[in-house]
Amino acid sequence: MFQRKLDIQNFVPSLPPQPQTGTVLPPTGRDDWGKEMPERREFTRQPIVDATIVNEETIISADLTIIGNVLSKGRVKLEGNIEGDMHCRSLIVGQQGSVTGGIVAEEVSVYGKVAGTVRGDRVNLYSTAHVEGDIYHHGIGIEMGTHYDGRLKWTENPTQGRDAETAVNQVQYGSLPPAT
Repeated sequence: MFQRKLDIQNFVPSLPPQPQTGTVLPPTGRDDWGKEMPERREFTRQPIVDATIVNEETIISADLTIIGNVLSKGRVKLEGNIEGDMHCRSLIVGQQGSVTGGIVAEEVSVYGKVAGTVRGDRVNLYSTAHVEGDIYHHGIGIEMGTHYDGRLKWTENPTQGRDAETAVNQVQYGSLPPAT
């Protein structure tokens, strides 16, 4: 267990075992290793959410009521109720759906009820629709039998400054303007 000083002083370390042929040695920090190794590649992080995902549809079902503003960068199909402003790229208000507040979207199709201002590049009102409020549009289609009470106003760009991204930024900083 214990050794004498003389034994420790006379100790000669043995040489480390020599590698066998075919063994790959790790880099030693010498410059000549870099010549045999492939070029070093830099890896960049890919975004977690791809911008093409925006084309998917969000469905708000008939058993859901949302009290507050709703923001989406994509398409929304509404069968439930929203009591607040709706900002999205495309909105379909189904026969059971209703919005009490403003709507801002590039394309709006209404089969249900809307009580508030609608701003859309393309707005379609169908025979089952019941709309009370002004509509600012670039193009509109109204089917025979639609119940509509409000003013129609053609504008060059009805959603200008009121798109979903602007609304998202304004909500983050607490200054979402009304959709009227």
